Amino acid sequence: IFGGSYGGYATLAGMTFTPELYACGVDIVGPSNIKTLLDSIPPYWGPLRNDMLLKIGDVDNDADFNQKISPLFHVDKIRAPLLIGQGANDPRVKQAEADLLDGGEADPRRVRPLPGRGARLRAPGQPDRLQRPDGGVPRQALGRARGGVRAARGRDGDLPARDEVL
Repeated sequence: IFGGSYGGYATLAGMTFTPELYACGVDIVGPSNIKTLLDSIPPYWGPLRNDMLLKIGDVDNDADFNQKISPLFHVDKIRAPLLIGQGANDPRVKQAEADLLDGGEADPRRVRPLPGRGARLRAPGQPDRLQRPDGGVPRQALGRARGGVRAARGRDGDLPARDEVL
């Protein structure tokens, strides 16, 4: 499962709420705590925030509900490798929150903040390292987490096609 922003939330939700369904995941700037995400919305976006509260539920006044729907509180259920792409300057999904998902240097969920980057994870004029046509960083990192890059290669030595599971 692979997604960015809301798709990143969907990735984290899938990996925590239905972990048996996924062999691996890539979360790109996905919010893991709905309350802190909504708290990061600037005041001039007030109508959007209120609309989100109506659609999601009142996480402001119901801490139990927020814990129930926020992947951050269920990371212990993650079974498969999860690569987390987080821009150090992202204004909505804070680096500190992504760090809470980090299991340490040897953990395949290791967060690698990209200094000077926001939600797009690329420096101006540079290619996106996470969304290259060949799979780039996610394919390499998840291949290593699942037993080495060679384990992720086919019989001909090439990496699997983009739509194949590692």
